[in-house]
Amino acid sequence: TGEAFYLTEGVLRLIHRAITEEPVYPHFGPAHSFLKRDAKPLPQGRIVRISTTLLATSARVPKDYRLRLRLTGADSASFARYPADGEAPTWHVYRGPTRPSSLTVPMAPYVSDSQPVSAP
Repeated sequence: TGEAFYLTEGVLRLIHRAITEEPVYPHFGPAHSFLKRDAKPLPQGRIVRISTTLLATSARVPKDYRLRLRLTGADSASFARYPADGEAPTWHVYRGPTRPSSLTVPMAPYVSDSQPVSAP
């Protein structure tokens, strides 16, 4: 319940989920090459680990507020549908002790507005 506020976004087509050890620019979090040779279709019926990064942002989140991560299966304003036709794929996000999910949020201590701070 309550209001939701947009903080940031990230984009990852899951065929480009492979993580590279040699990012082409300084990167915080997993880096993806997006090269054709690294592209792999998702195997049907198998559980795979997906790691991605959201665009850097800064926000002061008050005590007792919650963060929400919204996952979407398409962005028609930015990308063509994949696969182009047929039934839309179904995917599942697992959670719990046997198949845990996680969201890592880098944090820096709050300092007054007059003092800049860098994330660790």
